[in-house]
Amino acid sequence: MKVAGKLDIDTPTAPRADGSDIASAYVSPLILRALAERPGAAIPWIEKVSGTLLMADISGFTSMSERLAESGREGAEMLTDIINRYFTAMIDAARANGGHNLKFGGDALLLFFDGVGHAERAARTALEMQRENKKQPGLRIGRERHKPSVSIGVHSGEFWSVAVGEPGTRLQHVIFGDDVNRVVDAEGAASAGEVMATPEMIGADWDVEHRGEFRLISSVRGPGQRAQPSKEPRIPSGIDIEAYLPPPVLWALRGHGSASAGEHRGVVVMFIHTTGFEGLAETQGPEAALGQLQEYTGKLVRLIEQYGGFLASNDIYVEGVKFIVVFGAPIAREEDSANALRLALALDSWLGQSGLALRHRIGINGGNAFAGDIGAPYRREYTVMG
Repeated sequence: MKVAGKLDIDTPTAPRADGSDIASAYVSPLILRALAERPGAAIPWIEKVSGTLLMADISGFTSMSERLAESGREGAEMLTDIINRYFTAMIDAARANGGHNLKFGGDALLLFFDGVGHAERAARTALEMQRENKKQPGLRIGRERHKPSVSIGVHSGEFWSVAVGEPGTRLQHVIFGDDVNRVVDAEGAASAGEVMATPEMIGADWDVEHRGEFRLISSVRGPGQRAQPSKEPRIPSGIDIEAYLPPPVLWALRGHGSASAGEHRGVVVMFIHTTGFEGLAETQGPEAALGQLQEYTGKLVRLIEQYGGFLASNDIYVEGVKFIVVFGAPIAREEDSANALRLALALDSWLGQSGLALRHRIGINGGNAFAGDIGAPYRREYTVMG
């Protein structure tokens, strides 16, 4: 890795001299695994992955953030501590069952399980996460009590794991496919405190209740399939992963400040919901979908650099992928709002003339939000929340 310096976070083990153990915490385990197995693989690449996805959508941090913002820096520090302890407990539950966290979606988690008994281990993890959520003490602010709640969807199948973007600048790990869409639908059917599964993954010994096309899981009986607790893959020395890092994290690793100090600040956030490549993968093959997604993402990265924002991450959606672009954190500029609009118009104009079969919808909003470095010591993300 071509980075140096120290990031102000707690780590379970001492980092290597090049900082790669710390940096690896910000990269999807599927990317780290691919880099370890194919260190010379060129960007872009695509591969099919089989297993079970677990999507956990957490509610409550937004209202908590809004109230704690009134306390200034002390409130931001308190919120950071609460979120980190919460996410660590949830990700620990997955790791104990051989699972990995692929993505943070603001205040959501996307977990992945593969190998023997992956569906059962994912279901057990989901139920354990709900039990863990009930243990969380919450926070009393004035007369209000704020406590997170979580709704969970699980689904087994196959999906595409993709690396796209501008090598040496900004790379993204994207996952998509019909089975990704199915886990989004399952989570959407779950209420707070529930675990909803697709019928394709239900085991014979599970206690379930029919809820339309989905199944509400109440218990998973039987001896169960055991797996070794998972550890995030470590990349070989000399493999460069800095292009996968969010810019605030990269700046911190280079010694230009700390990405970990959460704060409430004014930001402009852009969501770009991009679709069309899933249909291409089905009709013309995965390479056709990969080529168009690479061209689109590369253009997006270049425009973001031109207008002064940064590509924070991407997330799964009911179809396609949602790119998340941030202006105003960790550095604010006078024309952040105008530049966000200029970026949206330039991207939309380019797509209309590009000849690509892709489509997008763009939403932009400005306001106060929590921005900072969150997660467990071994799996983290720089995000905005609010």
